Amino acid sequence: MGAAIVTFLKKNLISLIAMVIGIIAAPVLFFFSTSQVNNLLERAQSEATSKTREIQQASTVTYSIPPTTPGGSGWEFEGAPHETIIEEVIATMQANNEAGLRVRDLVLERNRADKDMLLGSQWNRLFPEPRSEDDRVEQLNRLPGLWRARHRQMLSDARIGAPPDPEDLARRIERRRDNEDDRLRAMRAQGRGTGGATQRVTDRLAEYRTQQYQSRASELTAYGTPDMFVDLVVPPDGQLPNLATAWWWQFLTWVHEDVIAGVSQANAGPEGDWTPVQQAPVKRVLSIDVLKPETEAEQQEARTGFGGGRGGRREDGQDEGGPPPINPNLAQPLSLDFSASHTGRLGWPDATNGYYDVYQVEVELVADPRKLNRVIEGFSSVNFTTVVGLSYEQFNPLEDLPEGYVYGNDPVAQVSLRLETVWLRSWLAESMPPPVRRELRVPAPPEPEPEAEAEPEAEPEEEEPDNIRRRRRRGG
Repeated sequence: MGAAIVTFLKKNLISLIAMVIGIIAAPVLFFFSTSQVNNLLERAQSEATSKTREIQQASTVTYSIPPTTPGGSGWEFEGAPHETIIEEVIATMQANNEAGLRVRDLVLERNRADKDMLLGSQWNRLFPEPRSEDDRVEQLNRLPGLWRARHRQMLSDARIGAPPDPEDLARRIERRRDNEDDRLRAMRAQGRGTGGATQRVTDRLAEYRTQQYQSRASELTAYGTPDMFVDLVVPPDGQLPNLATAWWWQFLTWVHEDVIAGVSQANAGPEGDWTPVQQAPVKRVLSIDVLKPETEAEQQEARTGFGGGRGGRREDGQDEGGPPPINPNLAQPLSLDFSASHTGRLGWPDATNGYYDVYQVEVELVADPRKLNRVIEGFSSVNFTTVVGLSYEQFNPLEDLPEGYVYGNDPVAQVSLRLETVWLRSWLAESMPPPVRRELRVPAPPEPEPEAEAEPEAEPEEEEPDNIRRRRRRGG
């Protein structure tokens, strides 16, 4: 109703002003002189002009829709209040908010998909904090074995493994040689000729060795062993890692799994099935090295966990102060630095943004240089991984053949990749021990709301002895 009145006033403003003037002036003409009438008319005109300005100002509003990304452009419009426009602005803002929440959930789901705890989600009593000293000791004792077993399993699941065991193959070849020698001795005992037999035996044994190498290659999509994980370091027996180091092992496991998944994707066939070594783009994984960001105080420490750093940390893994945590600010765009990589993304400690951390991984491969596009696409398809560096050099496959590595007929090169991986703090912080959170300046989780006190259970009645019950039944 109000909008309709304003619209009517704006459309008939001149006529209304004339009517106002006429209504005021008509009776006055009967009683006042011409000069007095003119004065009255001027005052009426001035008041009408003032009222018109107030009506125009009151009928103008600013519609605004905030930007959907930090630093982006929003939308603004000035005009009269209009019910349809207001409804459209509200609907657009609600749709933008819902779309943002869906994107957030999709991003979070992609980043944390299949990221299982080493100790198992149900059995984890270590992260973020052990509930007791017994839990801490028991779970830290189990962790090194689980850490090694998990890496063996991830390679087995991806069909990445070693050539035939050289000692086992040597024993099998030796048994075959003994059988051949027995056969030749029997032939000589029968007076049968054995000219050239020794060379034929040697050739057959060499052919058997090659067949075993090729058979193993046809079972794998790439060669690799747990030794290729540079960070797969465990403490000596009887020495427990601190809690921060244990969490670093957990995080490294997730990074390693993503890298192995990238190899599997690069070697996947058209139907998504695996490709044998002889035809695969990636023939062998030589090394995987996660470059842990280090503060100046950490550069002299072994790369086995979060040690030292800003504020320092004692041997028991507890921080001694340090800068305050960084809270994410959705209103501020993230700063980019393209001197680090073409993505411009930086993480702790170079440019902590509160949302994610950036870890770079150096990967050494033996691969077919003609299929490097597939290699790049394979790694880029996993999680939030980007290839930010690549180089390659000549490689002689014959040098690896005596050790059982069969790469097929494809040309090969030694390829060096640098991967950039992005990890969202919103879910990583759930398992971060307090020393790690303080080191990375991650805010502590909110305190849980206190639970309502349950009413105490009624104390069970003490059972009477049999002799008392019997006396009561007899009336005693």
